[in-house]
Amino acid sequence: MEPTLATRSQTVSETISETETISAPIAGQLRSATQVAHRNLEQVPLLARLLNHDLSTVEYRSILLAFYHFYAPLEPIIREFAPYSYHSRSQALLTDLKHLDISAPLVDKKCFAQQMQTLPRLQRELAAFASLYVIEGSTAGGQIISRRLAKTQPSLPCEFFNIWQRQPDTWQAWRQWSTHIDQKLASNLLNKCQFDFIIAHANATFNELQAIFQLQSPHLAT
Repeated sequence: MEPTLATRSQTVSETISETETISAPIAGQLRSATQVAHRNLEQVPLLARLLNHDLSTVEYRSILLAFYHFYAPLEPIIREFAPYSYHSRSQALLTDLKHLDISAPLVDKKCFAQQMQTLPRLQRELAAFASLYVIEGSTAGGQIISRRLAKTQPSLPCEFFNIWQRQPDTWQAWRQWSTHIDQKLASNLLNKCQFDFIIAHANATFNELQAIFQLQSPHLAT
């Protein structure tokens, strides 16, 4: 049975003690609590191939398709709540895929986004905040990848990894949003349970990306 958002990162107590006060900024807490999930994602073999000088076009197609299967069903939800202009990653991915002669794929893996849609509105907002921590935090990584690809594989389309050039300030916009979350936690407008939900959903977002990349293989891009 596919785990729900409530259970995918159930062991929040492994990274945050039940007795720990919520005095530190949420951004720092997220970084600390998601280190393992973040590292696990980076070590997925297909994704790790991005920085290799012999990255093949077939592998690159598979990487873009994996990202598309993550972003396409998720973006309508996060765009609803982001308090800044969110630049569509799925549209950038479609542009790159078109250059590689890949039509818009059918998105079969929607369970993660569907679970978010069933949440009460406040939880959907907190889930969007947590997912955008993962998404906007990857901007710096995209900058490194795009520059690497420009040197090693200049013929590959790179609209997706060049989003940092189009909207360089979205990470700071997310950080500003995080200060509002901090204020709500400090004033008890959000409680410890909701704080734990944010942490759990950020981990679930990393885990979802990892699961998609583990399922995606080069032959699916052909």
